[in-house]
Amino acid sequence: MGKIVFTLNKTLSKLDITPNQLAVEAKVRPTTIYNMVKNDSSRINTETLVHIIDTLNRFAKEQGKRADFDTTDVFIYRK
Repeated sequence: MGKIVFTLNKTLSKLDITPNQLAVEAKVRPTTIYNMVKNDSSRINTETLVHIIDTLNRFAKEQGKRADFDTTDVFIYRK
């Protein structure tokens, strides 16, 4: 059976931002972000996911980095 593996920690490192910075800017509960970073999240609301990805892209654009983050920068499916 496959599983979801969160890749958000790697993405945060690329952008040199903390989970708390992302939570504040995305207007998402910090616990939600920290659980994803620890790969300890059992579900995610699609609206929350959109806020996270939009915020990652905004951070990247402000830093002059690629701004085309998508779901794979937050989680992936592994068989």
